[in-house]
Amino acid sequence: MFRSMRKTTIVKRVFAATAAAVFTTAIALTGTSAPAQAVPKGCTTYKTWSVPGWADTWCTGGTGYFITRIYCAMTPGGRGAYFSGKWAGVDDALPLSVAKCSSTYPYLVDAWHEKK
Repeated sequence: MFRSMRKTTIVKRVFAATAAAVFTTAIALTGTSAPAQAVPKGCTTYKTWSVPGWADTWCTGGTGYFITRIYCAMTPGGRGAYFSGKWAGVDDALPLSVAKCSSTYPYLVDAWHEKK
């Protein structure tokens, strides 16, 4: 009988310690939150339809980074490829991202920007 009471006491202590640890972790995680995601604002992408085509993006506010992405084709309506400018920051000296079509894929089909 003494042995079974001892096992029960040990099980209760282990359970209590585990429950306390889980509760403490839950309270600690509830109080923390991820920081707000910084994003550029007022972004404009300008498309140039000359051959070869190109596009640029600039942003006027917010924080974070942005990039210009384009799709260019071999012939109008033909097969194409994707190209990207460089990531630019809103706080850069020249906050501009430019993407250009190549000589193999000179026709600009579409342009857009992404933010992070």
